[in-house]
Amino acid sequence: MIDAPQIAVTTDQPAQARDPLSALPRFAGAPLAWRRDLPWSVAREGNALMLRIEHLREELLSDRANREVLMACGAVLANLRIAAHHVGVDLTVDYWPHGEQGPTVARLTLGASVTPGREDEALFEVLARGPRVASRAGGGGVSPALVALLRHGARAEGGWLDFVSDDARREIVGDLESEAVAITDAERSARRLLSARYGAGTLGPQFALGGAPSLGELLLTLGANVQPSNEWSTGRAALLRGCAIEAPLLAVLGASGDGPAEWLRSGTALQRVLLHASAQGLTATFLNEPLYHPLLRDALRTVLFADGAPQAIVRFDFDSAGTAVVARRMSGNEATAA
Repeated sequence: MIDAPQIAVTTDQPAQARDPLSALPRFAGAPLAWRRDLPWSVAREGNALMLRIEHLREELLSDRANREVLMACGAVLANLRIAAHHVGVDLTVDYWPHGEQGPTVARLTLGASVTPGREDEALFEVLARGPRVASRAGGGGVSPALVALLRHGARAEGGWLDFVSDDARREIVGDLESEAVAITDAERSARRLLSARYGAGTLGPQFALGGAPSLGELLLTLGANVQPSNEWSTGRAALLRGCAIEAPLLAVLGASGDGPAEWLRSGTALQRVLLHASAQGLTATFLNEPLYHPLLRDALRTVLFADGAPQAIVRFDFDSAGTAVVARRMSGNEATAA
């Protein structure tokens, strides 16, 4: 079992910056492209930072309640807390200060002074360098220490991480991926036909053709090594089925419940898992198609025997040479992996 490291380390930064809040928004992501803004913003208001959802989406096909957008906001909160610890302060987070129906997700104010620990410094190093695949030598298979390290990242934020290692469950997950693609493609075709005949504006926003960024695209902006999947590629059903079955490491992340608070918590847990994985030289790809359909999502939960609700299906790949990474014991500015 891995617990959060308690040993303090020194850094080349002062224990507390003169104005820590002003340094934090840069870790809240950058626009995907000049025509595609992020669906959240982090702005300074007096002695607080306000995290707001800027663009809600209403689609019949996926993310009906902006689940993935809120998960990405949870990932932003993880980044801000890690960056705050790096400059020597904790953050006090007031969730939904104006109610869950409002656009303000969280209000963040400065808390007590802290000494950054090894784990947060290792994760901050990933944030500071930006997303890249860290190639390093490895050997053997997936080590128990690596599995424990990733599970610790989820558990530290109140989530859970279930690894799908046996062939029978992988086959079932692969079949769910294939079935989800068939449903998604059929629904997209129906929306295209209706939009062409009546116009999407006439039918309402739920019949729009989409185009909103995926969870992978959103989290790619937040520093971890994430590879967005191409959901418009040909042969997606067979491709995603193979991605699940042949994954070097396949995991499902979830939370105890399935509401806005749990989506935020899941996003925070997921970001810590992704940052730990990036520090170990792994790249993540999301295989979330079954989660967009309630019956398939329930089937996934039944297969995994997990408590709570699955929120993300993640395939982890190793370095560019294809070698499996064995989690190492870290020191200095790195997290303890054993």
